[in-house]
This record gives sequence, C-alpha cells and structure tokens, in this order.
Amino acid sequence: MIIQEIKESGCGVRVVKLKGTGKNVLVFYIWGECGIIWERGENEIAIISNDKGFQAVIDFFGADE
Repeated sequence: MIIQEIKESGCGVRVVKLKGTGKNVLVFYIWGECGIIWERGENEIAIISNDKGFQAVIDFFGADE
C-alpha cells in the first residue's frame, strides 16, 4: 500500500477524510492543508497525484515541479 511505503520512507503523512463532495472539493482541501503547513514554517510539501491540475498550488507556494 502506498501510504505504508510513504510512512516507511520517513516522510510525514496525514490522511484526511473529505466531508464534502462535488467538483474540485479535493483541490480546495489540498490548498487549505498546504496553507496550514506553510504557515507552520514547513516549506517542503509534496502532492502525490496523477492529477496534473495542481500547477496553481505549486506556483502559489513558489515551488518547482
């Protein structure tokens, strides 16, 4: 299972169950979570997804692909 592999790699992982449904709900959750992480001073964030629609998140936080 991919989550177990991530945990074993030493990276932090947090699983969040979405309460809402609908188009782009996951994107909004990810934006919010990235903002919370960034505000805590953690500037290394990884979004692991096959979705190519996260470029705006990457651009906003000043990260490179």
